[in-house]
Order: sequence, then C-alpha cells, then structure tokens
Amino acid sequence: MDVEDRHCMGNIPDAALVEEKTAGQHEVVMGLEGLQTYLHEELGRMMVIPRTKRQLRSKVIALRILQDDMLENEEEHILPVMRQCLSAAQQYALMWHLLIDDEAEDALAILDWVRQASTASEQQFLDTLQDVLVGLMR
Repeated sequence: MDVEDRHCMGNIPDAALVEEKTAGQHEVVMGLEGLQTYLHEELGRMMVIPRTKRQLRSKVIALRILQDDMLENEEEHILPVMRQCLSAAQQYALMWHLLIDDEAEDALAILDWVRQASTASEQQFLDTLQDVLVGLMR
C-alpha cells in the first residue's frame, strides 16, 4: 500500500476515493482481527481438534471472499476514478512502481512471478507491458 499511496493516491481527489477505499478496508481489517482473536484463543491450546481446524478454515475462506469482494469493488469504482484523474504518464509510473522493484537484485521478479500463473495471452500482454514500461521509465 505504501507504493500506491506515494505514487498515486496523492494525485486523486480525496472525496472520490475515501468512502470506497475505507469501507472495504475496514471490513477486511475487522475480519483479520476476528481471525487473529480466534487463532489466539483456539490455537493457544495444546491440541487442535478437527472441529477447530474446520472452523479456522471457514474463517479463512470467509476472509478470502471478503478480500476478493473488496478488490472487485476497487476495480469497479476506484480504477475508473484513477483513469480520470491520472495522466497516461502517471498511470505508467504507477504501474512501474507496483510491478518493477528498482531496489531488488532482480527488478523484474514480480513480473516473472505473475507470469507463472498466467495464460499464454496474459504472458504476451505482460511482455508487451514490460517493454513499454522499461522503454518509458528508463
């Protein structure tokens, strides 16, 4: 989130994002806190019984669904606002900072990691995006 806040969110009017961003984040944080409490209470015991494992699994699945819903909501509501408020150059700079780690030994490691779970057409898109980003930002 730090990269996003530093390179993008400052360029977008607060009123356009505050409600959408904080509502989804609050639900995920509450879910994480609930999971943490459950872990502390239930897993503090010496032995974890199958019922506890099932309950833990259901809490993790529910949290994953909540996180997916939040990401879909951001995609649906926040990304269009970002496209309106950021120039093409700012959008490319944001992608650069999210996908390429200048400080890492292998700056393109994140893109390589994403490629591993991508289809052939997605890999081709990532190759093109990488070429564009490297050409623009270097």
